[in-house]
Amino acid sequence: MGKISFDEGFQRSSNVAASKLVWEKMGPDTFLEYLKAFQFDQKTGIDLPGEQVGKILYNYPDEKLTTSFGQGSTFTPIQQMKAATAIANNGKMMQPFVVKKIVDPNTGEVIKEHTPKVAGEPISKETATQVLKLLESVVSGEHGTGASYGLADYSVGGKTGTAQIPNPKGKGYLTGYGNNVFSFLGMAPADDPKLMMYVAVKQPNLLTEDGYESGQAPISFIFKNVMENALRYLDIEPDKEQSKQVETVKTPNLVGKTTVEAKKILKDIGITPVIIGNGKTINQQNILSDTEILQGERMIIVSDKPKMPDITGWSLRDVLQLANLLNLKVDTAGNGFVVKQSIQAGKELKKVCHFKLNLKSQK
Repeated sequence: MGKISFDEGFQRSSNVAASKLVWEKMGPDTFLEYLKAFQFDQKTGIDLPGEQVGKILYNYPDEKLTTSFGQGSTFTPIQQMKAATAIANNGKMMQPFVVKKIVDPNTGEVIKEHTPKVAGEPISKETATQVLKLLESVVSGEHGTGASYGLADYSVGGKTGTAQIPNPKGKGYLTGYGNNVFSFLGMAPADDPKLMMYVAVKQPNLLTEDGYESGQAPISFIFKNVMENALRYLDIEPDKEQSKQVETVKTPNLVGKTTVEAKKILKDIGITPVIIGNGKTINQQNILSDTEILQGERMIIVSDKPKMPDITGWSLRDVLQLANLLNLKVDTAGNGFVVKQSIQAGKELKKVCHFKLNLKSQK
């Protein structure tokens, strides 16, 4: 990514940006105070049985850094939802409940009733407003990871999540495309939220007949359908003007198209094509058709005569998508972006191959 702002780091879900923000700007002690102010060390007290409480893992420097971007420490979805209400309510964090009231059907007497209750004020109104704008930029911003969550008539603010899953057979985490918990916490309309929603899917099947879809694709499908319908059911006035539309395009189905046709189709709608091989027909694509992506994004398409491309400068995420398409087994050394590959660019790929990559962070 090179040198970026903290706002862009937030949009991109940059672990480095979160780490530097907590360690160098805010300070880990202050960050811990905020975690406790948001009551992440307590049960929410929701009216459901068997509630568990997460644990703030914060004993060593590496734990403080991983907690800054949401790894290591454990929080329940309802804890996250409760904390997010402070952002939606001008700094006032609300007590969650399920049952609004219980009424005696014979007498009409209200036996029990819950009313909105403020559980704390962990941040100021000004901070809540600023963070709300940042959450909206995750969906509508140029570098936002939440572009697929945009609604046609309502602005949305939210944050995507991609959690690793511990390996039950040994140390470390599960590897492989899709072996994660993908999530999204979103609220709408973004300038004055009326509804909030959290969706998570563990290890979704991302392989389709047209290729691999994004890990966020099944989450955005659920979120968009439920949120849009719920807002309309509650007669919430749409707040989105044409000028605020997110500039996204739907990916076409290129399987079976000629390479020349596929290249032209992608360029015409503003997607950057990455053609693998010099065959005349397209056999695979890395993004499922009818998926909404930002204009200018890269789409990998594989011809019927695949050859190893020059992947210098590629991110590990793009490399793993390529590996899944080409049946490549990957070993990596380092972090960041590819600086060296063991299979020479231009080499034909006729069967399952094994290759090694060296990655290095950009300064």
